[in-house]
Amino acid sequence: MALATGTAHAADGAPQQEAPQTGAPAAPLSEATQQDIIVTASKRAQNVQDVPVAVTAVAEEKFQSLNITNTANLAALAPGIVFVPAPNPNNLQFVVRGIGTYSTVDTLEQSVGVAIDGIPLGRIAGAIVDAVDVARVEVLRGPQGTLFGKSATAGLVSVVTNKAKLGQTEAIGRVYYGENDEFRVQGTVNLPIGDKVALRLSAWDFSRDGYIIAPKQADGNIGDFHNWGVRARLALEVTPNWRIDANAEYSRNTNDGVLQTTRAYMPNDFIALPGARTIAQINASMGIVPGPLNKAVGSEVPIGGFVTPEFYHVESNWDFGDVTLTSITGYRHIRSSQVSEYDYSASEPGSFTTYLHYKSDTDQFTSELRLANGSGNAFKYTLGLFYYNLDVNNSSFEQTARNVPSLPGPYFATGRFPVSTMNTKNYAAFADLNYDIGPVTLIGGARLSHEVSYGTFNRTLPRDGAAAEGGADTSIYIPGQTVAGYTPLSVASSITYDDFSWRGGAQFKASKDIMFYATASRAYKGPGFNFASDLTPVIFAQTRSIVKPEIAHSYEIGMRSQFFDRQVTFNLTGYYAPYKDFQITAALPGTGGNGLSYTIINAGEIVAKGIEAEFAFNPRGALQGFSLNGDITWNDTKYTDFANAPCYALQPRNPTPTSTPGVCAPPSVGSTASVQSVNGLRTVGNPEWKLNAFAGYDRPVSERLNAFGQLHYYYQSAVQYGVGANPATQAPGYNTVDLTLGIRADDNRWKLSAIGKNIFGQRFVSRLVTNNPGLEQVVPYEAFSSWGAALDVRF
Repeated sequence: MALATGTAHAADGAPQQEAPQTGAPAAPLSEATQQDIIVTASKRAQNVQDVPVAVTAVAEEKFQSLNITNTANLAALAPGIVFVPAPNPNNLQFVVRGIGTYSTVDTLEQSVGVAIDGIPLGRIAGAIVDAVDVARVEVLRGPQGTLFGKSATAGLVSVVTNKAKLGQTEAIGRVYYGENDEFRVQGTVNLPIGDKVALRLSAWDFSRDGYIIAPKQADGNIGDFHNWGVRARLALEVTPNWRIDANAEYSRNTNDGVLQTTRAYMPNDFIALPGARTIAQINASMGIVPGPLNKAVGSEVPIGGFVTPEFYHVESNWDFGDVTLTSITGYRHIRSSQVSEYDYSASEPGSFTTYLHYKSDTDQFTSELRLANGSGNAFKYTLGLFYYNLDVNNSSFEQTARNVPSLPGPYFATGRFPVSTMNTKNYAAFADLNYDIGPVTLIGGARLSHEVSYGTFNRTLPRDGAAAEGGADTSIYIPGQTVAGYTPLSVASSITYDDFSWRGGAQFKASKDIMFYATASRAYKGPGFNFASDLTPVIFAQTRSIVKPEIAHSYEIGMRSQFFDRQVTFNLTGYYAPYKDFQITAALPGTGGNGLSYTIINAGEIVAKGIEAEFAFNPRGALQGFSLNGDITWNDTKYTDFANAPCYALQPRNPTPTSTPGVCAPPSVGSTASVQSVNGLRTVGNPEWKLNAFAGYDRPVSERLNAFGQLHYYYQSAVQYGVGANPATQAPGYNTVDLTLGIRADDNRWKLSAIGKNIFGQRFVSRLVTNNPGLEQVVPYEAFSSWGAALDVRF
């Protein structure tokens, strides 16, 4: 069932089946879900109701109707997916069906893959895509290893942009203005150049002022952002059966700081010199009051950063009668930089600040060649070869500066400067096979992968005068100082891995509008390296910093159905998926076995299970113009074999070893270290219940004018953001209501909308973490009520 509102779109690289052109006037909200929604979840164009995969397709119209401008807010549009922000753009996290990866290193992949125009992204940085001239975003839930390879053990977010259109001239634009000077302008033009060539150009500029109060920042707040970008797409019809599409895109996304405020102070919230003011006292003097409603920070160092993705790709589709040869080659370069400072005030005598400047540079080259026959055949096949080359370089300049009046110069500092690199090459061959036997289709697929990775880690002391990066004192660094236990370290490691992933099952077409399916599959997430900034020689000696691949098995059943001449749609999916060697942060014994070092290793097992239901009601006759659609998800993903998880801050400690889940205890008799078993507890970023409901109405009010409205209700139950059952990091459930009202031309050439987000001002947080000075919370802009107006035009 498609939640998309707007025109259905043809699939890239799958010319066997046509779909309505994206340049046609968008369908009214009430009519959209009656159309065939075409997706490429199986790398061929298919009606979403015929695909034996849990997939939801979201069209650009849906993003625009809710003023959702990028893929970070997909949770409000599709079942089973949650987005968890992080202090730097390389640690963002999609969670699908309770499975996601949060790590502080670029040398690990994500469990939820992201692909743009058929090209998978090796790292999450740059994957938060601005939704401009997007044909659709497909959210595939569950392991997708056969067709999409590694990095998709939990699911895949596939972004498909519009191709240039031969023989058509069109111009599409949108202007939005809202509270906090939120201003968005975007435009696309499609220009035919003769009969065989077309050029499609898009540009956008999005900005908004900050909303988190920051008395010590130059403009008094943080939370500003400014995103802009340009995209050019070229289409060339070499022959009537051979088409080439090329794409070039550059964008720059900037921000002025992590939206993290203090929810509560810990008893040891601040390490200060005797007699110095604590962070609680310093913040109180600025009027900052910790708590769930706190929207102020005391950071004084200029903070913020940028992500600049560049994307180039060429796609060729060549028809040989009933067979199509498709080639997709792409290059992606992403640079990112983020400066952050914990909520301290180093300018005061006796206080200190922790300054962090994270940089990352990623280069990726991929090439895929596949052969597919037409969808009208009883035996359908897609065969392919794939090559992937990824280079990652990142550094993290970390420094703790203390204002010690008794020492020479104004400051005394300690710190570290870790730099890591990684190169991964992946070679794969894959096949997807379907065989129709009457109403039954047998499903089979396989992917054979060979992967080689090499990585280096080099930690040195900060450079002299490096703290000038913070915009202040060049005298902050005293040569020779270092953080205790984190001496200079230089190591290298490598790993080679071969994998065989597969998928099998069957689907049964009970009638024209009712289909059942059952599938079993295996997928993997590639191995990586634990090059965290606090890597020690002991940890490296134990593991060589190698994190083993994550293996997923999945068993899924589903029903896709429509009734009353497709006026009612109801889809149901059930799943059970054990994950072996799940990549996660955990504890390892330290030197002599009396201490633990927290690092990235493989947990034994996580099991994901749940049920997803999607529905739509699009009546005709007397109720023509009304629509109701949405989804409800129950998810019960838990740890089943993870006995050495870290204890959380201030967790009571049992004096003797125990395997009781949720109890912090020594791993062995006499040990001074502590661990806990979390078996049976829910995973991070994993609400048990999610509900989306959209009600729309679109009716003529005059001969040439329509009025429309849409009400969106979203509910999410409580979420645990820490490993274990830490009551401090469990965020309560919440619900929000969005409202869109407007008028449009009957041919949809223009549309004027008033858009209200979270109109009742329901406050919520999107992440909780314990860190000095206490319990920190990420407060998204969507946690506040906001209104704006949008004008859409199409010629």
